[in-house]
Amino acid sequence: MKKKICIIRQGYFPNDPRVYKQAKAHSEDNKHVFLICMGKENEKKYEKNDNINIYRYIQRNKRGNKINYILKYLSFFIFAFFMVTKLHIKYKFSSIQVNTMPDFLAFSTLVPKLLGVPIVVDFHELMPELYKSKYGDKGIYNKVIVNLLEMIERSVFKYANRIITVSKPVQNAFTNRGAPIEKFSVILNSPEQSLFKKNKQNIKKSEQLFTIICHGTIVERYGFDTLLNAFKGLDQDKMKLIIIGEGEYKKELYKIADYQNCKNIEFTGHINFEKIPKIIEKANLGIVPLKDDSFTNLMLPNKLFEYIALDIPVVSSRLKTINEYFTDQEVLFFESENEVDLRNKINYLYKNPQQVKDLVKNANKKFSDLSWDTQKKHYLKVFE
Repeated sequence: MKKKICIIRQGYFPNDPRVYKQAKAHSEDNKHVFLICMGKENEKKYEKNDNINIYRYIQRNKRGNKINYILKYLSFFIFAFFMVTKLHIKYKFSSIQVNTMPDFLAFSTLVPKLLGVPIVVDFHELMPELYKSKYGDKGIYNKVIVNLLEMIERSVFKYANRIITVSKPVQNAFTNRGAPIEKFSVILNSPEQSLFKKNKQNIKKSEQLFTIICHGTIVERYGFDTLLNAFKGLDQDKMKLIIIGEGEYKKELYKIADYQNCKNIEFTGHINFEKIPKIIEKANLGIVPLKDDSFTNLMLPNKLFEYIALDIPVVSSRLKTINEYFTDQEVLFFESENEVDLRNKINYLYKNPQQVKDLVKNANKKFSDLSWDTQKKHYLKVFE
């Protein structure tokens, strides 16, 4: 009899790459997969996609306001609680995986947990650090919220049977806060290789413009403003900047670009993730310009892996976790938030094609050990 796996994620499928990879891995491992997730107004509440049963909670997307975040989290929690309970009674799950955020979403599995179903929690982010990055930790109100988030986090450590996280530094941060290390498995967030597959015909790069690319959710902590400020001083008659994504900081980027009278900048807006590789592979350079704080220092961005998978050289902020997995031989680092340093590094690669080849070659060697084909095997072992 096939095992039945349920995944709960307050995100969108198939646009959430990590959940897409995980659900697909279980399906290819001959399991019945049930996914409880968010849905957009034009999507079906239930559908079957590549043998994955998808149950969506349709909710209007409101961002930026603390109250809206809380209401959004609570309403999805209630939906997930009743849906996973109903589905387990009908199908009898072998395991249930909950992907944070929010951390307390793990407790939506309480009924199946009491009935003996093992619960796997995949921590995408550290919520206390993320809150401090967005709102700070000064003042009584913020301190209370941070303490509450830390308390919830510790409760989830105890509640989960197994814990998945995205890097060794994140695991260390959790174990330093009391999480039992024997529950942990580190599964890197490397890209799904059927999507991020190199074109054997060698994509011909633009002969007119040196194309720089950066993609992801557009928020201030991800350093898009540093990239725009760096681009201002480059030779814009020979270079082009493409920014892919949506987010609360996008209007501010428009203002920066207009104020600096920048040309050859393209804001694409949202693009479905399965179409992004076709855009990336035509670029000459990928940028990871994260700002430096307690949250971003523990990030190992998916876009960094995606650039490497497609043979795109990377210039990245030198932050703790990225620097633990990659060296100066594979990634060209710049000082976080230093637009002059970033500009100099872009110019250096523009003028030194041999250095570009060396970076790509060395990054490929490192990536072979970090690829999803390898990570998928570790991931599936968690459920044995």
